[in-house]
Amino acid sequence: MVQENNLMTAKDYESLIKQLEDLTEVACEKGTVDHDPYLHGMANGMIFALSLMQDSEPYYINPPDFYQSELDALDQLNKDGVFLKRETNP
Repeated sequence: MVQENNLMTAKDYESLIKQLEDLTEVACEKGTVDHDPYLHGMANGMIFALSLMQDSEPYYINPPDFYQSELDALDQLNKDGVFLKRETNP
């Protein structure tokens, strides 16, 4: 990927951008970006990195009202006999 003189060719740079675009797309999918705060931050970090490489304005993803991991934890509590009302619309 990198030539002997440690300089990147335009083709190498385009390849890196394409790979980061593909990875960012996966990170931003429903079920990933809304799973927990860590993955949400990871997706926004990848959006930021891609915007730097493309010299463009980043468009970040807002956090959901509830992360899926939180809802899963409530469901587990309910299965264990601790009944909590699950509301997704505050």
